[in-house]
Amino acid sequence: MQSICLLFAGQRGLDDVQFRQSVLRIPEVSRRLKQAQEILDQAIDSNIYVDLISYINSPDSDFDNISNLKSLVASCVQVGLFDRFIKYRSRPEFLIGRNNGLSALKVCAQMQTFEEFVVTSPFCQENTLMGRFANQKNSKLFGTELEEYGVLQWNHDGYYEVIESKQKNAPGILEDLSKKHLLTQCIHVGPTYDFWLDEFEKKSMMTLASMSSIDLDPILNSFWKSA
Repeated sequence: MQSICLLFAGQRGLDDVQFRQSVLRIPEVSRRLKQAQEILDQAIDSNIYVDLISYINSPDSDFDNISNLKSLVASCVQVGLFDRFIKYRSRPEFLIGRNNGLSALKVCAQMQTFEEFVVTSPFCQENTLMGRFANQKNSKLFGTELEEYGVLQWNHDGYYEVIESKQKNAPGILEDLSKKHLLTQCIHVGPTYDFWLDEFEKKSMMTLASMSSIDLDPILNSFWKSA
């Protein structure tokens, strides 16, 4: 068990088309996107079709235009990057991610299957008959939410459990973990390092080592920097 924390940072990291095209070259990410495509093909209405790979390769303006699909794709990418991370390393002690809205956190903590994650996503729900009916009854179902973060810890029984925290933002949770558990390392799942580095600087948290899971992977790092 590694005494480190993995941070899943919502939709961030795929705003640049070069980043999106680069993650498609990662086998574990491509595998998850293909799996998500198969689930969507079965779940959404037959008169609606979406090609996830084409969507990822689309210009920034088109990519940003469908926020629920953007959120789903970003989370699928994070699940794939997590798959690759634990392929070569033991599971990290802590996971931090959104506990509201769509999040890769529960899938990676084995609290939710990948299929459940996809079919209950806002994008999938709003493109099924039952989902549209629910949306009419509850207009808040697919509304914009402020990001709230939570933290999970690996326990002695071999699974992740929720740790109660008064903090609802990622820097605040990390600061608490640093004090209570002597946490010194945070690894970002996806290309979000620059964003979070700025956030850590604002909170004066520069003693916490911060790096990307991509940068830690020698194979990914070699082509990512040249992308």
